[in-house]
Amino acid sequence: MVLGEGQSCYYAEAHDSYAIINNVNKFITNEDFKNFVLINWAPRSVLKIIRSHFKLIKAAGGLVINENGDLLMIYRKGKWDLPKGKLDAAEDVEDAAIREVVEETGIEDVTIKKTMMKSFHFFIENNATFIKETHWYLMSGNSKSKLKPQSDEGIYEVRWCNKSQIAENLKNSYRNIIELIGQYESIV
Repeated sequence: MVLGEGQSCYYAEAHDSYAIINNVNKFITNEDFKNFVLINWAPRSVLKIIRSHFKLIKAAGGLVINENGDLLMIYRKGKWDLPKGKLDAAEDVEDAAIREVVEETGIEDVTIKKTMMKSFHFFIENNATFIKETHWYLMSGNSKSKLKPQSDEGIYEVRWCNKSQIAENLKNSYRNIIELIGQYESIV
């Protein structure tokens, strides 16, 4: 894993559930660490252990590309991000991804083109620790759609971004978004 300038990473090797959870808690409670790498030969087992100790929030979202090759980005909580959100009860993941993109950006006629990846991140809210599992999709959208930020979700701006704008926006974004966009750029 390559880290950007000024980013610190918490590395740990753990093979039993106590050590895994202990290391995750150390990472979550230390603001100096921006990334977490847990070395283990059974990643599915590690995820199962982590999911059993923290409340899992399932979410879905998309990298929406228009006919010009521009990427739809949102500005939320002081950072550039991609549209995503929590699944409603009994909602299909792909349906949730489309719904969230439409709700957060106002775009119409969004189509899923490809499944990309899942990302995981921890957050603390009301003294409880959560793990958010986000399912990401490559989507297409029309640049002629009227964009409208979902202000009640803290979204202040929605915009189509070309490559130079994306590069500039990623200087003020989340690590998982940077990696996700990097994955997209490597497949186009």
